[in-house]
Amino acid sequence: MKVGGWRNRQLPQYQATLGNDTSGMYTTGEYRWEQDGMEWGSFLEFEAAPNPVNHLPWYMGAGLRLKHFWAVRPGDSAGIGMARAWLRGASYNAETDFEGYYSARIIRRLYLQTDLQYVVHPSAIYPNALVGIVRLHVSFS
Repeated sequence: MKVGGWRNRQLPQYQATLGNDTSGMYTTGEYRWEQDGMEWGSFLEFEAAPNPVNHLPWYMGAGLRLKHFWAVRPGDSAGIGMARAWLRGASYNAETDFEGYYSARIIRRLYLQTDLQYVVHPSAIYPNALVGIVRLHVSFS
């Protein structure tokens, strides 16, 4: 469990270029467990920055991850998730994202990850979008 807050304060002479003072808080809960040799993980997060100067006052995300589910590829993982960001002054008021990924271990600490996202009202103003991403991921730990 993580809980935190932030405060961004500008000197008066810089507010015109850097923006107004603002603050917010967040909480994230994560749970991991093993079952039948597979590693599961889940998370739930909420963020709030309700100050009227913030364009993104509320955010919520959740997801589920599974590792070691395929005996012939023990380093691979897959997951699903969703996120919702409420935006001020936008035509649709919020952006919602549904996502699924598969991460394949190529060699130790090097992964190829495919990601498919369906975004409802990107930036809360654009039409829905289907986004595919391929990334190479290097783990240093």
